Amino acid sequence: MKNEKLTSSRRRFLQQTALAGAGILFINPAIGFSRNSDASHDAEIMPADGQNVPEIENSAMYCTTVYAWLRTDIPLEVGHNYWRDIHGTLVSRIPGTWLYRQLHWKPAISVLSSRFQRFVKPLSDADQPQGIAHTFYYDEAGRRKFENHPFIKKYLLDDEPMLVRLNATLWSKDDNSGTLKDTSNNMTPQGKPENDEYAVSFILDPELSAGKRKQSLINLAGSLAKLEKTTRVRYHLLEDYDDDHFPDTKVPHHRPVAVRYNAWIELGVAPQTDLATILEPGLSNMMNELDTIHIYPIYDKYTIMAGGKPTIVGLKGYPAYQTILAAGAKNQLQQQMLDDVYGKVPLG
Repeated sequence: MKNEKLTSSRRRFLQQTALAGAGILFINPAIGFSRNSDASHDAEIMPADGQNVPEIENSAMYCTTVYAWLRTDIPLEVGHNYWRDIHGTLVSRIPGTWLYRQLHWKPAISVLSSRFQRFVKPLSDADQPQGIAHTFYYDEAGRRKFENHPFIKKYLLDDEPMLVRLNATLWSKDDNSGTLKDTSNNMTPQGKPENDEYAVSFILDPELSAGKRKQSLINLAGSLAKLEKTTRVRYHLLEDYDDDHFPDTKVPHHRPVAVRYNAWIELGVAPQTDLATILEPGLSNMMNELDTIHIYPIYDKYTIMAGGKPTIVGLKGYPAYQTILAAGAKNQLQQQMLDDVYGKVPLG
């Protein structure tokens, strides 16, 4: 009952935020989404459309943003593929996660006018992350189930050096993150986004109170959500992750405050939209709060888990998913086959 009250309160907050700052929130209670807390529940392949994305995403109480700096001693493409098809399928076997996506992106772009250039601070190749691991936990129980699962220490932490040289693991709790707009009706995007998408990453003045940073970020997100040409707006106020549960990390999990992003917005826009025109009106109201802004184009987005269960990409990897679609092999999506081949997943 407590979790249901928290979820209702959170939904009301996000509705009020959207109404006050954006005038829009795509909520349709008639579109159902079944949550099963039983970690041994059968694998379920979620439908690709008809999903109420803000409603589902906003039901989660915790969200982790992990900026990933991939290894430089292997080709970048190998790093991205390993992250998606090897590391991702490992994560999909660990229960507790409500939603897990990977956002793979290109180097930062400079599109803002001269008025904002002082905030677009130069980045060396070594300083640029190559994407985000984006994980949602429905409640405290799910978060702890994931953190305390033996696969973390037995496999996952040892696998990190195979993938990254550094990650920055950051939290958004309760109302410090939220989806204000999503026009896709697709909870399980795989591959190239249907619209142009960006991870707009900020360092908001660390001297500001958390409340001031949050309000400034929500005001910007709200102004973006009400624009006709935006297709997805999700904001995140970030704080340091308490990694007491992961004391044996093999790669650094933290960045110095001076260069650590403390907020970001996942922004989708219609094709051929001028990004500066979209962003600058809202940014003009944040001139006193901004320290740094970097804009990373998201070229691929993979959903590894949804509703606490692996997707086909989470179970088999993206190349297998593409082949199944190309062959029209619906038998590969049958529940009985998945149960026979993979057992009850995710593992409990």
